[in-house]
Order: sequence, then C-alpha cells, then structure tokens
Amino acid sequence: MVLSTMSVDPRDGEKYPRGNYCDRGARFGVHSSEENFHNPYYGRLTFLAYFTGGVRAWDIREPQAPVEVGFYVPESNANTNPDGYMTNNVEVDDRGYVVVVDRNGAGMDIIELHGKAKKNRPRTDKAHGDDGEDD
Repeated sequence: MVLSTMSVDPRDGEKYPRGNYCDRGARFGVHSSEENFHNPYYGRLTFLAYFTGGVRAWDIREPQAPVEVGFYVPESNANTNPDGYMTNNVEVDDRGYVVVVDRNGAGMDIIELHGKAKKNRPRTDKAHGDDGEDD
C-alpha cells in the first residue's frame, strides 16, 4: 500500500537561472535515496537524489504527508559532460553532512542543512558516546 508520494514538479526549476529540470539535456526524476540507517536524521528526514533536480530533503515524520524542507541543485563545471550535472547518489554521514555525487564528472559536494531542514537537528546517539552534554 502506498502511503504517499514525494514528487517534484520539474517546472519548479524555472524559478532559478538554470530553468526547468526536464529541459537541461539530462534525466530528471528520483534516482536514489540515502541508505544510512545510523544518520542523525533517521526517521525524521530522508534525502533523495533527483538527477537534474539535485538532492531533496523531505520531512517524513508524518508518512502520509511528507513535506519537502530543503533542496540543493549543484552547478555544472568544466569537468561536467555536455548533459550537465546529474545528482546520482546521496549519503548522510553521522555528523549530519549530506554528500552528493555527480554521475557526469563534476565530482562531489558536501553540504549542510539550513532553514526548515536544520530545525530537524541531529539526534544525540549514546551508542556512539554522545550523551548530549556539552563538554
């Protein structure tokens, strides 16, 4: 049973200089999700790679009504092939940094959350020795 769908309208890109996500010469749509079950946002946020639509952060605390709380669409650079930047994989490390990798040669970006997404601060993890107390 499907609980919800996390879709992005490709025309949303028209608000920015790079334009419609479908008109960029490469694919648009979900490619992968982060798969680290020990990341500090687990159970609250999930991150999806949307090829030309970049990486998207979704608040999934209400599974029947997920809300997009942030996104990052990388720029192409001199190493990118003619199809442009395509966010291929996304991973979240145990510090809460989001790592996105391009499949067309542009490399890797490491980003951190801001705004609505940052309000879902990383949980403390006693299993890793973090008791939430300041030293």
